[in-house]
Amino acid sequence: MGEVPGGGPVRRLLATLRYGPLDLRLAFGRRLYGIEYVNRWLLASPSTKATHHVLVRHGARVALSASVATHLIVDNAITGDYRHLQAGERAYIGKGCLLDLVEPIEIGEEAAISGACVLLTHGDPGTGKFLERTYFPRVTGPVRIGAHAWIGAAATILPDVTVGECSVVGAGSVVLHDVEPYTVVAGAPARLVRRLERVERREA
Repeated sequence: MGEVPGGGPVRRLLATLRYGPLDLRLAFGRRLYGIEYVNRWLLASPSTKATHHVLVRHGARVALSASVATHLIVDNAITGDYRHLQAGERAYIGKGCLLDLVEPIEIGEEAAISGACVLLTHGDPGTGKFLERTYFPRVTGPVRIGAHAWIGAAATILPDVTVGECSVVGAGSVVLHDVEPYTVVAGAPARLVRRLERVERREA
């Protein structure tokens, strides 16, 4: 997965000139209030480039060619940074997505996460400890989105799910189990709709 923390000396210099005051402000806020301070800034980020910069600055491994939209909701960054987020070359994360970073989220090259999607890496009833002990024990697990996959708008991916390469998840779907490569799934819970013919990929 291609990621370029820093992106070379020239790019780092340009980022320092452009985002220096913002970096100082966020570093100070993070020191006082933790990563939640940066989370709140991401929710109101004014541009995709600024969102990308702040994610990488705070530990995410996001390729330079990847695009991350504004109004991103980051939750449960338990490491105190964004090291659990990875996105490959030309990956896309749409506006208003919720990324739960209890466990890693890995997004492959050219994978597209449409707007308002929810990627969950843990599940529990919160303060409902009786429910957790009796019926719904806490589950955790990484979410992996394969290269060239497409997650439709407002879909939800549950913990410990891998969406295979070149697969499609229909808008509004709830994905409980792994999705095979080269398939289309849809529904709540998501079920197989069709299989895609494997075609040799050629560089554009």
